[in-house]
Amino acid sequence: MSSSPWLTGFAPIHSPHITHLILGSFPSEASLSRQGYYGHPQNQFWRLMGAILGEPMATLDYQTRTEILLANRIGLWDVYSGCERIGSLDSAIRRGQLNPLHVLFEMAPALRHVGFNGKAAAKAGQAHIPSHIRAQTLPSSSPAYTLAFDAKLQQWRQFFSHDQA
Repeated sequence: MSSSPWLTGFAPIHSPHITHLILGSFPSEASLSRQGYYGHPQNQFWRLMGAILGEPMATLDYQTRTEILLANRIGLWDVYSGCERIGSLDSAIRRGQLNPLHVLFEMAPALRHVGFNGKAAAKAGQAHIPSHIRAQTLPSSSPAYTLAFDAKLQQWRQFFSHDQA
């Protein structure tokens, strides 16, 4: 049996002012090779965020995308900091090492809402969310999750419609 390579994820995109945090499970192979969150061209994350924020996120460069997220008080991170995995499917993650989520929560005192990008992220991260933060599982933006874009968008919009408390 061949062993899976050990992979390392990304640092969080955050500021002390974020009110919403999107937590994925772990970056895809395409994201790792592009060194940016949601780098697979078929992943719908940037299209979803563009529709919600009224910005052409999918057509912008990565730096501008992240600046727009932060300007809208939205952070990004993953539940896992590292894992063994062949391919990009969440089901292939082995020996997942959790990110120190509590450290980010301490550095972001305005954070009140965590959206898990898919069920795998929620399953791994739900137990690590403090009680003062509202957590919600969102339909995965992954191309592997075939729910129609408009149906995903409706649930994502609802998550971001919460007051910026």
